[in-house]
Amino acid sequence: MQAEHISENCRRASSPKIDLQTDFIAFSAYINGRSRLDYVNEAYQAFAEMTSRGIVPNNITYNSIISTLCKAGNMTEAFKLEQNMRQSGLVPDIYTSNILIDGLCREGKLKMVDNLLLDMCSNGLTPDTVTYNTIINAYCRAQDMNSAMNFMNKMLVA
Repeated sequence: MQAEHISENCRRASSPKIDLQTDFIAFSAYINGRSRLDYVNEAYQAFAEMTSRGIVPNNITYNSIISTLCKAGNMTEAFKLEQNMRQSGLVPDIYTSNILIDGLCREGKLKMVDNLLLDMCSNGLTPDTVTYNTIINAYCRAQDMNSAMNFMNKMLVA
């Protein structure tokens, strides 16, 4: 009896008459999953589909796709999305800034990191331990120990 009930529910669920709408949660989960697996194109296509359907992403969704783009070395597109985020009324948070800083550090663009850090602070965000550690590590990799020590001192004072 119970098996028949379950079977009937499964048959109804797979019926082509049911029109399941992909919503914000489904898109965000898919984008996050694709992003974690570094499937850049799939994550970006899903993000584009989400926005084309008028579904507005939140900070978490933006951060997922921005992170994926940064890891893939596509900083130009990552910064475009950060601007889109602002234009849609969202405020990039410390996570967004740390993602972008990490992406720039991976590419050795430390002057841009300094500019982003200044911009971040002027927008009311306070660098955290992740911010400082990312920058210090980047300066160490670049064998610029003076700058690494300067940031270490800034972190200790903050």
